[in-house]
Amino acid sequence: MKRFLLIFELVLFQLSILTAQFGFNKVYQQYPGVDMFSRIIVANDTIFAVGVAYDSTEVPSPQQVLMTKTDTFGNIIKTKLYRDSLDEFLTMSFLYGNIIHTSKDFIAFPVFVFGRNAYQIIQINTALEVQSIFEYPLGENRNEFYEQLLEMPDGGFMIAGSAQRSNLKQDGFVRRVDQHGNLLWEKYYGDLTKDEIITCISEIDENQFLLGGSVGPDFNNSSIIKAGIWVIDSNGTVINTWIGPQSPDFLVIRGLLTTPDGGVIAHGRTYWGEGPWGSKVQICLMKFNESLQYEWFKHIGPSSSNYNGVYDMTATPDGHYLLAGQRTSYGDFSVPSDDWGGWLYKFSEQGDSLWSRADNAPPGMNATGEYAYGGVGLLSSGSVVAGGKGDIDDKFVGWIVKVSANGCMDSLDCLISAVESVEEVGEMEVFPNPASDWVELRFADPATDLTTLQIFDLTGRLLQRYFLPAGTEVYSLDIAVLPADIYWIILQKDGRVVGQQKVLVHK
Repeated sequence: MKRFLLIFELVLFQLSILTAQFGFNKVYQQYPGVDMFSRIIVANDTIFAVGVAYDSTEVPSPQQVLMTKTDTFGNIIKTKLYRDSLDEFLTMSFLYGNIIHTSKDFIAFPVFVFGRNAYQIIQINTALEVQSIFEYPLGENRNEFYEQLLEMPDGGFMIAGSAQRSNLKQDGFVRRVDQHGNLLWEKYYGDLTKDEIITCISEIDENQFLLGGSVGPDFNNSSIIKAGIWVIDSNGTVINTWIGPQSPDFLVIRGLLTTPDGGVIAHGRTYWGEGPWGSKVQICLMKFNESLQYEWFKHIGPSSSNYNGVYDMTATPDGHYLLAGQRTSYGDFSVPSDDWGGWLYKFSEQGDSLWSRADNAPPGMNATGEYAYGGVGLLSSGSVVAGGKGDIDDKFVGWIVKVSANGCMDSLDCLISAVESVEEVGEMEVFPNPASDWVELRFADPATDLTTLQIFDLTGRLLQRYFLPAGTEVYSLDIAVLPADIYWIILQKDGRVVGQQKVLVHK
């Protein structure tokens, strides 16, 4: 007979009744034509999603900037389209650019103007009225990518990004502009004959700033790319540099944050060679001390063919960190799978996994393409909000998901945990077993609703929690961070334990 010990966290339950809200998974199709979000931000317990759209009922209709403002339940408060002054196409992507909430209570973000080959920085107030538009032509550069904005004390910005120069080489740059958009200084980082990119910027203090990216010499050869971190002063002068080891350690720093101890938490990508669908990459986390020396390095998520990415990172009030991006399973990447979707991953200050979830279309809708979270934010209730773009019936849509601080769509998933068992239940197969880096789980009875997957050690301690989309048949589980030992993998549906298997992890 099966025997389970169930622990009901009563204090958490009482607090959840008082403060928590139910989660949601919502898509937004507001215009006939292109209609999708690229980034989201939470400001004063209001969700702001920015993307692009065009209304195909209006002819001609250029692609425009779309801003949608919702309450904490995802209900639209206001939405608005912004045209270019000369009706050129405006575009932005979750792959680059960011959205920030400024000290003046504005929402600021970069967009690209196709017809004029220029970038704009747009500032919109919380009533969705445009406050300013600063435009910067590409000049002699063939292309540019504005990766991140950082607000400065005078109301201006530092703009970190990369440019394709006239010789087709990439060069990382930082531009400093004042509150009126006037250029104060501009500096490129690296050798004009080699490839370098800057992908992120973060403030250490008012006089020091962190840049993250990678260096070549040739980005056409992934095996020789190295990650880089630069410390610059308020005039853009480099005062410290860290260049990583050559692949396979990792290719690029994609995001970084300073930590309370004066160090740096960063995420990036590791190169694992070429696969059938392109370069195989895996997300990695790393911690540096204040002298830019390694403290730890960890891989997370599956290795796939360029479809894994993290596009936003934020610190949480409990001293941990959240990543938002997209992930795929280990299998055939030519078509979407149940495990292909927006990806949320919470980890501790030591880099240990706390929970992870992959989401795609809401139940009853047909997910036919790419899903990605381009941004993540926190509500005062502790809930996590992530958003970006989805694809339903081969049409792009805006997409926002809210879950609890523990990664649950509803309270039941977080309140009940199976911590002891004396026999296995055959609702799932685990392969390979033993394993070292990942296992593939195959379910005999795919869930019609959200399924919770948990990993326990033999003492009954919960180590990781994952949330699987409805209908999942196969799931690729990352176990690379687990020490060599025996673990229980527990499958829950509607608060009931319906499957569990032991897995031996070896190193």
